[in-house]
Amino acid sequence: MVDYYLQRGEIAFKEAEILAQHTYFLGCVNRLYYAAFYHVSGYLILNGFSPKSHKGVVKLFNRETIKDNLFTKEDARFFHALFEWRQEGDYGDFITFNQQEVLELVLQTKAFMHKIRKVIFHDNAR
Repeated sequence: MVDYYLQRGEIAFKEAEILAQHTYFLGCVNRLYYAAFYHVSGYLILNGFSPKSHKGVVKLFNRETIKDNLFTKEDARFFHALFEWRQEGDYGDFITFNQQEVLELVLQTKAFMHKIRKVIFHDNAR
């Protein structure tokens, strides 16, 4: 199940890169959120959680990052910010993201996903 979520996250990230290359920044931010969401979901499932909503995933990740010290408060803030930006982009009016912002988000999301994978596979090695 964890592998399934990580694969979905990788696909969403590749979609985000393609959208960024073609300057579809709203769609890119959406896919970046989902790339992170699937990775966080995989981490939570591995740790025995089964959140029922996107807000549930965000709240559990925030709570677990404080508890287990494997992630930082900045990691939790970044994931929460991606959630908010995705919400604004999908449901807000007149929302735009510029190329510089989006390219930075691509790099940050890639690093975030890498960190989650590192934690997941390190934990599985025990």
